[in-house]
Amino acid sequence: MDAWKEKLLAARKTALVQGGIRKLHYEFGKDEEMAEDYDMKTGELLVRKWKRSSAIGSKSDWIYEIGCPPLGMNKNSDLLWESNATPKVYRQDTKTHYTWRIQPLPWPMSNYKVSVEDNTIIVRTENKKYYKKLRV
Repeated sequence: MDAWKEKLLAARKTALVQGGIRKLHYEFGKDEEMAEDYDMKTGELLVRKWKRSSAIGSKSDWIYEIGCPPLGMNKNSDLLWESNATPKVYRQDTKTHYTWRIQPLPWPMSNYKVSVEDNTIIVRTENKKYYKKLRV
């Protein structure tokens, strides 16, 4: 944990407040950066995302560790993109809970079943249209 604190202290930091959200941006040298968004009222972490450079120096897209990316078209293809109706899983942690959000849920809540097996949460539907394992 001390190495992480030292890394954060050594990083170049930028902060701003926009629409009730505190946005923090950390640069860890030339090859890695992290951005976090916090709710100003609750202090809750809404988004944590990373961007890393490849071995040849090209920057990757943002990789979301916590929270969800904004919905929209795929940057890599202007012809095909994933449907907004497809359920997606996002981690949304608070100070006291680990939380996963699945959005959108196209079927009635009575159709979903949640079970736990060996440190894994399993979400499935009775109509066998959705199945997801969440490792804890």
